[in-house]
Amino acid sequence: MTTKVFDGVSGSSVCGPKCGTGWTTNGNKKLICQKCDATCATCEDDANVGDKKKCKTCAPATPFLFSKLSECTEKCADGRYQIQESRCYECDPLCASCVGNQRNCTKCEPNEPDAFLSTMKNEGDQYERGTCVSVCVIGYFYDRSNMLDQKCGKCQSPCTACQDDQDNCLACDGTLNRWYQWKGKCFEDCPPKTAASIDT
Repeated sequence: MTTKVFDGVSGSSVCGPKCGTGWTTNGNKKLICQKCDATCATCEDDANVGDKKKCKTCAPATPFLFSKLSECTEKCADGRYQIQESRCYECDPLCASCVGNQRNCTKCEPNEPDAFLSTMKNEGDQYERGTCVSVCVIGYFYDRSNMLDQKCGKCQSPCTACQDDQDNCLACDGTLNRWYQWKGKCFEDCPPKTAASIDT
């Protein structure tokens, strides 16, 4: 295969066995080489239209390569994270943005209405901090205080389980002998006109 490289400075063409570094035929049937897109230092040359926009390496002004789309950008876009010096990878589908790894979400995908951000620490097999989840585990509640930043918040003692707020208890931990839950609060003894009940 002989290609024809157009020299944009002198206006002349040179024939050679393939396009030089930073050039591609971009699917041109006459095998005339074209410069890669400005975001690419080098690009594909597989005889396909659009090869000039499929970066293999990046230009200095756009150093971050997202291999899946063969594109170079100034920084990793939302929904992607940087793991190597100049590589971007996709976040988990529930994450709108993430840092360090695909599941360390900083924001959940707004098109997933049931997903919200967990603020829990890693406890056994429970969700890690930064995971987008659709249900909070026991000891956490679905914090709707900011609809743009929904998350799992930790229940506050004496609650061992809570709902809608950190101190709206569903169950009590016995702090200061407050074992009995009534209307979201924990008591040492049942309030007047109430009696202890055992759930079965």
